[in-house]
Amino acid sequence: MLKVTPVSQHLRRIDFSLDTKKLFEKQSIKADLPKVRSSINTSYRDFENDVYEVSVNVLCESEEEDFFNISCEYSGIFKIEDYKNEESLEVIVAGYCTGFVFPFIRAKIASITMEAGLQSIMLEPVDFYALHKKQKSEEVKS
Repeated sequence: MLKVTPVSQHLRRIDFSLDTKKLFEKQSIKADLPKVRSSINTSYRDFENDVYEVSVNVLCESEEEDFFNISCEYSGIFKIEDYKNEESLEVIVAGYCTGFVFPFIRAKIASITMEAGLQSIMLEPVDFYALHKKQKSEEVKS
Protein backbone atom coordinates (compact mmCIF):
# COMPACT_ATOMS: atom_id res chain seq x y z
CA MET A 1 0.00 0.00 0.00
CA LEU A 2 1.34 3.42 -1.01
CA LYS A 3 2.54 5.56 1.88
CA VAL A 4 3.59 9.23 1.55
CA THR A 5 4.97 10.82 4.72
CA PRO A 6 5.98 14.50 4.91
CA VAL A 7 9.31 14.59 6.77
CA SER A 8 9.97 18.34 6.78
CA GLN A 9 9.30 21.59 4.95
CA HIS A 10 11.41 24.70 4.70
CA LEU A 11 11.96 28.00 2.97
CA ARG A 12 15.04 27.56 0.77
CA ARG A 13 15.41 30.98 -0.77
CA ILE A 14 13.63 34.31 -1.01
CA ASP A 15 14.51 37.49 -2.84
CA PHE A 16 12.29 40.57 -2.70
CA SER A 17 12.85 44.01 -4.18
CA LEU A 18 10.58 47.03 -4.07
CA ASP A 19 11.00 50.54 -5.43
CA THR A 20 9.83 52.40 -2.32
CA LYS A 21 9.77 55.74 -4.13
CA LYS A 22 7.21 54.38 -6.62
CA LEU A 23 5.25 52.84 -3.72
CA PHE A 24 5.16 56.20 -1.91
CA GLU A 25 4.06 58.00 -5.08
CA LYS A 26 1.25 55.52 -5.70
CA GLN A 27 0.08 55.66 -2.08
CA SER A 28 0.13 59.47 -1.98
CA ILE A 29 -2.17 59.79 -5.01
CA LYS A 30 -4.16 56.67 -4.04
CA ALA A 31 -3.32 55.04 -7.36
CA ASP A 32 -3.99 51.39 -7.96
CA LEU A 33 -1.00 49.15 -7.58
CA PRO A 34 0.20 47.53 -10.80
CA LYS A 35 -1.00 44.16 -12.00
CA VAL A 36 1.13 41.14 -11.18
CA ARG A 37 2.61 38.45 -13.44
CA SER A 38 3.58 35.16 -11.86
CA SER A 39 5.22 31.92 -12.89
CA ILE A 40 5.62 28.63 -11.05
CA ASN A 41 8.26 25.96 -11.58
CA THR A 42 8.73 22.70 -9.73
CA SER A 43 11.61 20.28 -9.30
CA TYR A 44 12.52 17.30 -7.22
CA ARG A 45 15.57 15.29 -6.26
CA ASP A 46 16.03 11.78 -4.96
CA PHE A 47 17.80 11.63 -1.60
CA GLU A 48 17.95 7.77 -1.63
CA ASN A 49 15.99 5.27 0.47
CA ASP A 50 12.64 6.49 -0.91
CA VAL A 51 13.20 10.07 0.36
CA TYR A 52 12.60 12.95 -2.07
CA GLU A 53 12.90 16.72 -1.87
CA VAL A 54 10.22 18.60 -3.79
CA SER A 55 10.73 22.30 -4.51
CA VAL A 56 8.31 24.93 -5.75
CA ASN A 57 9.75 28.13 -7.22
CA VAL A 58 7.50 31.16 -7.66
CA LEU A 59 8.36 34.42 -9.37
CA CYS A 60 5.95 37.35 -9.04
CA GLU A 61 6.66 40.71 -10.59
CA SER A 62 4.76 43.86 -11.35
CA GLU A 63 3.76 44.53 -14.92
CA GLU A 64 5.09 48.03 -14.35
CA GLU A 65 8.83 47.89 -14.90
CA ASP A 66 11.03 47.76 -11.80
CA PHE A 67 8.25 48.37 -9.25
CA PHE A 68 8.65 45.11 -7.37
CA ASN A 69 9.53 41.46 -7.76
CA ILE A 70 9.63 38.48 -5.47
CA SER A 71 11.30 35.16 -6.12
CA CYS A 72 10.74 32.40 -3.61
CA GLU A 73 11.64 28.71 -3.33
CA TYR A 74 9.97 26.46 -0.77
CA SER A 75 10.71 22.76 -0.35
CA GLY A 76 9.32 19.70 1.34
CA ILE A 77 11.00 16.40 2.06
CA PHE A 78 8.87 13.29 1.72
CA LYS A 79 9.33 9.58 2.34
CA ILE A 80 7.43 7.72 -0.38
CA GLU A 81 7.07 3.99 0.11
CA ASP A 82 5.50 1.14 -1.84
CA TYR A 83 4.86 2.96 -5.12
CA LYS A 84 4.15 0.76 -8.14
CA ASN A 85 6.69 2.06 -10.65
CA GLU A 86 8.68 5.14 -11.67
CA GLU A 87 5.72 6.59 -13.55
CA SER A 88 3.46 6.41 -10.48
CA LEU A 89 6.26 7.91 -8.37
CA GLU A 90 6.52 10.82 -10.79
CA VAL A 91 2.77 11.47 -10.51
CA ILE A 92 2.93 11.36 -6.69
CA VAL A 93 5.87 13.79 -6.57
CA ALA A 94 4.53 16.14 -9.26
CA GLY A 95 0.93 16.08 -8.05
CA TYR A 96 0.56 15.28 -4.38
CA CYS A 97 3.89 16.43 -2.93
CA THR A 98 4.02 19.66 -4.94
CA GLY A 99 0.40 20.36 -4.00
CA PHE A 100 1.32 19.82 -0.35
CA VAL A 101 4.16 22.40 -0.51
CA PHE A 102 2.36 25.06 -2.57
CA PRO A 103 0.06 26.51 0.17
CA PHE A 104 3.11 27.31 2.29
CA ILE A 105 4.87 29.30 -0.43
CA ARG A 106 1.54 30.95 -1.30
CA ALA A 107 1.12 32.12 2.31
CA LYS A 108 4.75 33.31 2.48
CA ILE A 109 4.33 35.47 -0.63
CA ALA A 110 1.04 36.91 0.64
CA SER A 111 2.62 37.80 3.98
CA ILE A 112 5.78 39.38 2.55
CA THR A 113 3.94 41.55 0.05
CA MET A 114 1.49 42.73 2.71
CA GLU A 115 4.32 43.56 5.13
CA ALA A 116 6.01 45.58 2.36
CA GLY A 117 2.97 47.84 2.07
CA LEU A 118 1.61 46.26 -1.09
CA GLN A 119 -1.75 44.68 -1.53
CA SER A 120 -1.31 41.07 -0.45
CA ILE A 121 -0.62 38.83 -3.47
CA MET A 122 -2.82 35.76 -3.31
CA LEU A 123 -1.68 33.25 -5.90
CA GLU A 124 -4.45 31.26 -7.52
CA PRO A 125 -4.70 27.61 -6.47
CA VAL A 126 -2.93 25.24 -8.86
CA ASP A 127 -4.00 21.72 -9.84
CA PHE A 128 -0.56 20.14 -10.02
CA TYR A 129 -1.95 16.79 -11.19
CA ALA A 130 -3.55 18.47 -14.21
CA LEU A 131 -0.41 20.52 -14.86
CA HIS A 132 1.75 17.39 -14.79
CA LYS A 133 -0.63 15.57 -17.11
CA LYS A 134 -0.59 18.50 -19.56
CA GLN A 135 3.22 18.66 -19.53
CA LYS A 136 3.45 14.91 -20.19
CA SER A 137 1.04 15.11 -23.13
CA GLU A 138 3.06 18.01 -24.59
CA GLU A 139 6.27 15.97 -24.25
CA VAL A 140 4.66 13.10 -26.16
CA LYS A 141 3.58 15.46 -28.97
CA SER A 142 7.06 16.92 -29.44
